[in-house]
Amino acid sequence: NYTKAEGPAKGQPKLETAIDAAEMILTLAPETNGQVAVKAWKALSEITGREHAHLALNKEDEKIRFRDIQAQPRKIISSPTWSGLEDEHVSYNAGYTNVHELIPWRTLSGRQSLYQDHQWMRDFGESLLVYRPPIDTRSVKAVMGEKSNGNPEKALNFLTPHQKWGIHSTYSDNLLMLT
Repeated sequence: NYTKAEGPAKGQPKLETAIDAAEMILTLAPETNGQVAVKAWKALSEITGREHAHLALNKEDEKIRFRDIQAQPRKIISSPTWSGLEDEHVSYNAGYTNVHELIPWRTLSGRQSLYQDHQWMRDFGESLLVYRPPIDTRSVKAVMGEKSNGNPEKALNFLTPHQKWGIHSTYSDNLLMLT
């Protein structure tokens, strides 16, 4: 029955291969298991006081398995993990469920914010959410060490784009992945 028969993990699921581990993730994730998605939306409904399960009810019997996505890509099931909606009639866009389902934003206040009263941001002299262009490393050299705390300093340039095979910290210019 695919459970451990003995030892400290007795009765626990067997995860002997990478595919077993992937199947476990797919089974527990609301984006790939319709029953879990409906349950997640119902849990959010308890918090918001509004009914949200309708966003996944038509996919309640759907389960996306490893072999399914190995054969071809699949559209995920809408879940409260994301603020977008996977739907035949709506293109995915972040914040959709916040606006149309009146789900509070994931901020301290539950509202969209321009001013951030976070001490760690104010320590950097920032409290407004604004675009900052990439740092010009030539102009920074003049101020490096200006307010030294005795530790080495390093200017970092983070590339955090959305691209075909990942987002943010998974940036890649691998030609195989860019096809």
